[in-house]
Amino acid sequence: MFFAKLQMEECHLKDIGGMSGGPIFGTKRVENETRYWAIGVQSGWYPTQKIIAACPLPAFMDAIEEIVGKIVAEHGRP
Repeated sequence: MFFAKLQMEECHLKDIGGMSGGPIFGTKRVENETRYWAIGVQSGWYPTQKIIAACPLPAFMDAIEEIVGKIVAEHGRP
């Protein structure tokens, strides 16, 4: 789990309620290009502090892989 404080005064967003499960992207400027990639899945929101909680993408994908593996082991491939 990681946490981030949103700088909401820099955007027009007033609330992120209902966005749980959405992707969180990291960005970086490399050789005059903006690169981006998924880094996590939003899983919590503390509105009074403007703080989000997120599951890091590698941990999320490991959990999905484990669940799918169990389903395939029990039921076979569709």
